[in-house]
Amino acid sequence: MTAKITNNGGSQFDVTIGGIVIGTFDATGFVGVKNASIDAAKLATAVLPLGVGQTWQNMAASRSYGAFYTNTTGRTIAVSLVGNSSAVALVTASVGGATLFSQSVPASYNQTITLIVPNGAAYAVSWSGGTLAIISWDELRA
Repeated sequence: MTAKITNNGGSQFDVTIGGIVIGTFDATGFVGVKNASIDAAKLATAVLPLGVGQTWQNMAASRSYGAFYTNTTGRTIAVSLVGNSSAVALVTASVGGATLFSQSVPASYNQTITLIVPNGAAYAVSWSGGTLAIISWDELRA
């Protein structure tokens, strides 16, 4: 499906997805819905850039290595984590089934991984070797 942004003849721009004009924007942001079947609130938040209306949240207490999580926020999120292993370890990170990071790290090394996770995508970080400590796991989300 293709998205297109066109000037509608003034200071506003129409957003078209799959050949259907779904909404209008101007320099300040969302103006209105062009298609009655589109929910204005969902459209307005769905097109916001990463970081707008989102804050970094400490997720360490509810996250663990090797588990898969799904981004159900309705927006793209960023994930940043730091881990440390007592021995040489293999660290792998994936988003949406694609391995984005796979590296052997030395013992007692703080490894930082940052991921961009689209809405609806599953993400995971696995760590094999040594005793693992999660130093931090933060997510930029609403």
